[in-house]
Amino acid sequence: MGMEITDQVKKREKMAKLREEIAVQKARETELNKTIHITEETMRAKQMLATMSHEIRSPLSGVVSMAEILSTTKLDKDQKQLLSVMLSSGDLVLQLINDILDLSKVESGVMRLEATKFRPREVIKHVLQTAAASLKKMLILEGHVADDVPVEVIGDVLRIRQILTNLISNAIKFTHQGKVQINLYVIADPYPECQLEPKINEDSAKNGHEDNESHSHETVVWIRCDVKDTGIGIPGIFHNFVSHVGD
Repeated sequence: MGMEITDQVKKREKMAKLREEIAVQKARETELNKTIHITEETMRAKQMLATMSHEIRSPLSGVVSMAEILSTTKLDKDQKQLLSVMLSSGDLVLQLINDILDLSKVESGVMRLEATKFRPREVIKHVLQTAAASLKKMLILEGHVADDVPVEVIGDVLRIRQILTNLISNAIKFTHQGKVQINLYVIADPYPECQLEPKINEDSAKNGHEDNESHSHETVVWIRCDVKDTGIGIPGIFHNFVSHVGD
């Protein structure tokens, strides 16, 4: 009789443990399904955003192109100023769309950097002109390019322009008086143990100023770009967040 009671107790304990394990497993499955659902919804939203960005970019590029053609015609001073703002605003929206598309590419693992010829001084000039067109503060925007910076280099000019535009915009946002400045200069190779070979896209090589044979004589040059301002600076921006975390 005592043996039967002991066996029944053990069976009840096993059943209770089994029910507990089943409950834990169901909770894990529920949490996993919830995570999968959220991930799928997020991916669908990102895909929709990327698709919309593609659809918007084409007509917007057409508008910007027509505005660029219009800028070559005879215009008075006021018309030129309005057109300049129009072009700068269009470029900013295109930059935003490209940022969204780039983010989608990075997350999907298909991000590909371009290698095309461009002139660093023209990029700096373009970035500052775009920022100045939408500037609503009494700030001085300056660009300094060292003499040793090559006239023409090979790189991903679109991504470089995007990065500089974002840095300048951020500097302007947190600078209420004074100036925002871009400095461009050559530095020593920070990775001497790595051997880098200059490469250029075939399409760019065909449309470039020089023939393909000249590309074999290109050398690697490391160029550093600093964006400085008289604002509160990055530490000041994050001070409140750090204080909040500390509390």
